[in-house]
Amino acid sequence: MSATPVINNLYEAKALLEMTRGAKFDELKNFSTIADALAMHEKLMPYGI
Repeated sequence: MSATPVINNLYEAKALLEMTRGAKFDELKNFSTIADALAMHEKLMPYGI
């Protein structure tokens, strides 16, 4: 993972979720599609500020 505050791709966001929550998110895909980005956003929102 990079040290930038910007998520560079969906793999980095998934790894961040799994690391901070201590659970696997197998339902999330790493493909750069709009649907996958929206699913990732949905999972990230409860843990953001």
